[in-house]
Amino acid sequence: MAASEGSWGACDLVIDSELGPRLTNHRFVNLVRYCGDVKHLEVRDARSLSSAVFGCFSARLFLAKSFASLETVKLTNCSNLTSSSILAFMKAIGVLDRPKEDRLRCMRLAGCDMQAESHLAELNECLGITQREIFFERRNGQDDVQVRHVASVINQSSFD
Repeated sequence: MAASEGSWGACDLVIDSELGPRLTNHRFVNLVRYCGDVKHLEVRDARSLSSAVFGCFSARLFLAKSFASLETVKLTNCSNLTSSSILAFMKAIGVLDRPKEDRLRCMRLAGCDMQAESHLAELNECLGITQREIFFERRNGQDDVQVRHVASVINQSSFD
């Protein structure tokens, strides 16, 4: 049945900029329930989505299983999501427990609240290989303040 948990099977979960502004934590959790195995997660302009949504996955491991095969994460303009909650989510779904080569191929966190520069190094560990990129974060209300480079491999993964 299309309305039962996990009924969509393997899928890409993409919430575009039209749906994003209407996405709440509750609606996101309900969407994930129907996904059997999310390989690619992309959420755009979901300013109502808060860090609490990722915190709930630690407590609800049945939802975390939907992300066991996660390969890419792209969160754009989700300003209420913090780097610490995203990192907690990655840990809860076991990304850091995977062998290095089986971790994420791509992670994009644009417009999220990067709380501490130290989180960048930990988030980089979620990637399958190390690579070189420039990171930007919001500081004191300013967007696009450059922070350090992370690592280096070209055309194999992306942390942009």
